[in-house]
Amino acid sequence: MRNVIEHADLIKCPLFIDHGTADSTVSVEHSKSLEKKLKELGKEHIFKYYEGGEHSLEPAITKMEAFKAMASSPISDLKNNQTDDFTPGNKVVIDCGEKILNIDWNKNPESTTLFKWNTIEPIAKLKFCMNPEFRI
Repeated sequence: MRNVIEHADLIKCPLFIDHGTADSTVSVEHSKSLEKKLKELGKEHIFKYYEGGEHSLEPAITKMEAFKAMASSPISDLKNNQTDDFTPGNKVVIDCGEKILNIDWNKNPESTTLFKWNTIEPIAKLKFCMNPEFRI
């Protein structure tokens, strides 16, 4: 079993956790224990608990509403008039430095081939990075 509390001293960045109090997948007590440990270690953290929320935080709040509540105003007010990247049929390509992550939403979300990593040669990488239609 993974237990982040045992490794809390290794956390180097501010941490935000939201947790539903009715979560039947991960007990809310786990988050409360982590919160206590981070406080003892002097680690920067914010914990937000949603009364009656399950693992997905619903029915207390949706993940999107929770994200907007914790995000700074410029992020939470973003609007996107383009097609959703997660629409079936879309392919998303993300430049991750030495590798390219391809996500093919034609595949079933449960498929092991939904995500595919490709390495690229330096010349190909230069062409890829200069073509804005393929970048995120």
